[in-house]
Amino acid sequence: MATRAASYPPKWVSWALLSGAAVLALWAYFLLGFLGEPSAVGRSRAALGIVAGGSIGTGIFATVAALGLVRRVRWAPRIAMVAAGLMVLTCIGAVAGIPALIGLMWPRRLS
Repeated sequence: MATRAASYPPKWVSWALLSGAAVLALWAYFLLGFLGEPSAVGRSRAALGIVAGGSIGTGIFATVAALGLVRRVRWAPRIAMVAAGLMVLTCIGAVAGIPALIGLMWPRRLS
């Protein structure tokens, strides 16, 4: 009886996720720097907080997914797919999210 070859994303996908998480952390730090400005009141302050918080959350999610991919756990590719999609939605993380999605959608076959 032949067994199916397990598919798993290439190793560079975890590095793409980690680099995207680092870029999103820097982006969030940059945005949070504007909270002290006099014009950051009301809706603009809320928007800065929401975008910075979303970037931090996506970065944390991507880091967890990357560590799961390195450890080759079963749930990691699905979580990495969601994390890469969220990176693409942030636009700032799209530089790392798009290649990560490509690597996740076409994994190589392991024997």
